[in-house]
Amino acid sequence: MRWLSFADLRQKLSGTGAASGPVLPETRPSGPLLWCHFGRNVEREGARIVLDALREAHPRLTVVSTGLPDEPPPADSAAAARAFLDAWRPDVALFVGSDPFPEIWSEALSRAIPLYACEIDPSRLKPAAMHCLENFDAVLVPETSNWTAPAAMPLGRLSKVAASPDVDPVRFEEMADRLAGRPMWLAHDVDAGEVGEILIAHHRAAKMSHRLTLLLCAPIEAAEEVLSQGGWRWSRDVEEGPLAPDTQILLISSPCEAGLWVRIAPITFLGGSLAGRGPSMSPYVPASLGSAVVCGPVIGSHAEAISRLQAGRAISRIGDAERLGTEVERLLNSDVTAGLAAAGWVVTSKGAEASARLFELLDDTLAGVPM
Repeated sequence: MRWLSFADLRQKLSGTGAASGPVLPETRPSGPLLWCHFGRNVEREGARIVLDALREAHPRLTVVSTGLPDEPPPADSAAAARAFLDAWRPDVALFVGSDPFPEIWSEALSRAIPLYACEIDPSRLKPAAMHCLENFDAVLVPETSNWTAPAAMPLGRLSKVAASPDVDPVRFEEMADRLAGRPMWLAHDVDAGEVGEILIAHHRAAKMSHRLTLLLCAPIEAAEEVLSQGGWRWSRDVEEGPLAPDTQILLISSPCEAGLWVRIAPITFLGGSLAGRGPSMSPYVPASLGSAVVCGPVIGSHAEAISRLQAGRAISRIGDAERLGTEVERLLNSDVTAGLAAAGWVVTSKGAEASARLFELLDDTLAGVPM
C-alpha cells in the first residue's frame, strides 16, 4: 500500500515546505484510494489500526491522509472541494474527529462517494454540517449520543489495541506439549543487562514452586554466559523432545515469537522495563491474550497503554528484581492471575466492536459489496 504524505509531495513539486492547502497530484495513483482526514485534537491511534488492517486486506490500496502536520485538508469551499475530489477521486472517505466540512461533504455526497465518520459527536456541529452527516453511509457516535439519524451507529470510540501477533498452530502445539503441566512465566525480550536480575527474580519465585520454569527471551550469548556461571539447568527452545524434569529455564532467542510465548505463558514480564530502554512489546499484547502482565519502572514509549491498564487494575508494576520475584510468586496463585488477566481483557476489548464494524464497512466498500 502507498501512504501518501502531502509534505513529501509538496517538497517534490514545489521545493518548499509551506503551503496554504494540500498539493494536488498531476496523476491520480491507480487502484482503490481512501481519503482519511484526522481532525484537530483527535485520538488517531484507533483509526490508524483500522487503516493498517485495510492495508493488509487490500495491497493495492492508496491512503491519502490530511489533518496531520504539513498535511492540511482542502479549504471548505465549493471550488476547493471540487479541485481536491477531481484530483484524487477517492473511492471512499473517512473523517476522524469533529472537524466540520459542509461544503466538502456536500460535494462528495453529490458524487456518491461513500462517507464514514468516527470519533465524533454530531451534537456539537452546526446544522449545516449535521445535515450532511445525516447522509453519510455510517457515523460511529458515542454510546450515550441521542443523535438518531439513520447513519448513526452508537458504538463509541475505536479500540487502541492492534491485532495480536499471529502464531504458527503447529509450533504452538509442539511447545505447549513440551511444557505441559509446568508452572511457568515469560520474561519477554529481556535486555542483556537485565538477565542477571531476571534470574534473581526466578530464584526467589521458584522457592514456592520447585518446578517453576522461566521462559527467558533474551540475547543468546549474554544469557548463556550468565546461565553458565550460575549453575542453572536450562535448555534451548530449538531443541526437540520433552524438557528434562529438572529444567529451570527455557532459553528463547531474542527477538522472539511473541504471539507464541504470550499465548503459552500465564504470566508475562515486559523485558526492558527493569534496566533497559522500556518494553519492546506493547503491554496490550499479553493483556489481550489472557496473560497477566508485569512491568518494571521503565515504560519507554508505552506510557499511555500502561496508564490505561493501571487504571483498570490490569497490570502489576514492580520496582526491582526482588519485587519481581515476589510478584511472580504471588501470581502463581491461579485465582490472582485470572483476576489480573480478566481485567486486562476488559481494558483491551474496549472499542473492539467499533473497530471491527468500521473495518467491515470500509472493507466491504472497497470490495464493492453493496451496503
